[in-house]
Amino acid sequence: MNTIKTFMGFVWAIVIVIAIPAVFMKSESLTQKLVHASAMKISPVYTGGDILKTIENKDYTTIIHKPVFACLMGETKKGFIQVVWRARGPLPAVIEEAVDFDGDAKNDFTLKLDTASKTASFSPEGGAAKKILKVYKLKTGFAVRVVLKK
Repeated sequence: MNTIKTFMGFVWAIVIVIAIPAVFMKSESLTQKLVHASAMKISPVYTGGDILKTIENKDYTTIIHKPVFACLMGETKKGFIQVVWRARGPLPAVIEEAVDFDGDAKNDFTLKLDTASKTASFSPEGGAAKKILKVYKLKTGFAVRVVLKK
């Protein structure tokens, strides 16, 4: 009898170990509630930071994110700023965007994105912006990260 109880206990434990993750994966609303309740958030290093400014253009939207200097503990001296272009239709062959991220009404740098070759060029206007870190092709457009120095 003890052998049967032990065996059934192990079977029950295995079923529970499989069932609990399956319930969480299938229930999107439950997982969303748990995430919001825990106040967890994806690191701005991955998301590009909070949105600073959105500029609506004829064929696309430009999204300028806040500068990110985050690291595991505190902040670093080097960071980045992310600029995203989301297309409503086909993107123009070349997009040129002046960026003012510190709010002083002077452009901090200008980005020029060649959508055909998937490359970007950078012209600093002085200040914290140093160079292009990376150009990303997204499902609905492009993103460019520019290195900043405090």
